[in-house]
Amino acid sequence: MELLPDINKFLYIGKITNTVGLKGSFKIISLSDIPERFKITKEISIIDDNKRIILNNKYTGGNLYEIEKFTENNGKFSIKLKGYDDINSVLELVGKYICIKESERKELDKGDYYLYEFININVYSDNLLLGKIIRVENFGGDNLLLVKANNTNEFYIPLRKEFIKKINLSEKRIDVQLIEGLSD
Repeated sequence: MELLPDINKFLYIGKITNTVGLKGSFKIISLSDIPERFKITKEISIIDDNKRIILNNKYTGGNLYEIEKFTENNGKFSIKLKGYDDINSVLELVGKYICIKESERKELDKGDYYLYEFININVYSDNLLLGKIIRVENFGGDNLLLVKANNTNEFYIPLRKEFIKKINLSEKRIDVQLIEGLSD
């Protein structure tokens, strides 16, 4: 019996937004900070985030999809998967997420982090526990750490060196310097 893969061991690198033409290609939005991610990636998994499941490839039965063709045009991306040769075969994938196994991630330089690594990290200011990071969001500017305080209030901390004083992922701790009113 094959064990099901742990959905939490995958990194989201793109979102399928629409179909392109009639031959099974689809548009994607890249969620990766690595511009060449789709040029170097040969196999992907697709996750239905609403159901929290990894979709099986209907042609191979496994959970991997082979990228047959990747196209970039003026900053817009499209992908064609092997075996998915018409629009009807990819319609069900629209709105789903393209993922890779965490083990396939690129090693980052010291001091750089994957955003998902901040989830469930405790946030401290002057050695006082403020809460835990529950999500990283971006509304068009800087990345924002959404912190759930111990009193169940939530607040954002910009992921900027002016606010983040020390990051220690192995201790699950981030020390911050807040401005007045930020955590109220």
